[in-house]
Amino acid sequence: MAGNPSVELFPMALITARGALSVAGVEDLRFVLREQIHATQGGTGPHLAVDLSGVTECPTAIFRVLTESYLEARGRGGWLRLVGLSEQVLSLLNVARLPEVLTIYLASGWTGGGLDPTRRAAYAGR
Repeated sequence: MAGNPSVELFPMALITARGALSVAGVEDLRFVLREQIHATQGGTGPHLAVDLSGVTECPTAIFRVLTESYLEARGRGGWLRLVGLSEQVLSLLNVARLPEVLTIYLASGWTGGGLDPTRRAAYAGR
């Protein structure tokens, strides 16, 4: 193989939520996501990983927040990934069919070095 392989590095924000999220907690998450989406500078869009592995319960308002944030990040040329989902949160997301829209990785597929697509959570209805 001639030449050297190129590696493109980009900053990624890891947002972590823990415990039982109230409606106010979901609004706090929305604020943090928006802040990170709009903080992006340079030629790349926002790259966000949202770790929900420590969330024990959450209101359905989280669906709207995650979907809106995903669309806004994508519209700016970036992405939003969900990583480390608890079974409870994954179950809720499946009911809303969000795994058909959002990229979701189970806790076992998340490493600090990157996202492992072979461990991507699958929508239970597929």
